[in-house]
Amino acid sequence: MRIGLSSVISDVASEPVAASSSREQALAIALLSGSIALYLSLGEWPAAFYDAARWAVFALSCFVCAWAWSKKRWGWIAFASFGAFFFNPFIPRLGNEGWDVIGLAYMCGYAALGISLVHPRMAGVAGGAFAAYGMALLALTHYVNHYMPHGPMYWTGDYVCLHDGRGPCGPEMLEDMTKLDIPEWAKFLRSKAFLTFLFFGISSSLLLQKFNSNR
Repeated sequence: MRIGLSSVISDVASEPVAASSSREQALAIALLSGSIALYLSLGEWPAAFYDAARWAVFALSCFVCAWAWSKKRWGWIAFASFGAFFFNPFIPRLGNEGWDVIGLAYMCGYAALGISLVHPRMAGVAGGAFAAYGMALLALTHYVNHYMPHGPMYWTGDYVCLHDGRGPCGPEMLEDMTKLDIPEWAKFLRSKAFLTFLFFGISSSLLLQKFNSNR
């Protein structure tokens, strides 16, 4: 997986990959859509959701592997092959609880590849869609945090210090939402607020920057 992740970093840092063919554009849109699906998969959902997600990410990984093979992109071949292995719906290797780390890695990786492949003119549309979707989710998160019940706070056993450890310090407290009577989507938004801001903020910024650079 290290080879694939290093390819993610180099693709984002270097010039965008030429994306002239309609197949690459279709793949780019599928990658960006798939990254949003992977973001959603980081919550706690019914088993049927994960079954459908496994099929979607497995198929996407196979398409990425075929594209990477035709372009001799060895890092992406390795990355997508691991994705097909982990998300294989025929022999599931990830339980519902095992999605956090792997799902987060493939969310970032496929978003990065989608951004690098998408045509600059299409990047403006995709960037606007990511920005609008992210703002809508953050608005819902604000509603959940201010107008829905909160669970009791508990100590994680760790201490956190402000100002790079210089203090003041205090116990790290988290909200216990296991018995909280609010919808699952509300729990998801409350627990993933920072990730929502980070993922949609960075993705939309990179897409809009790519669009503006071609004007």
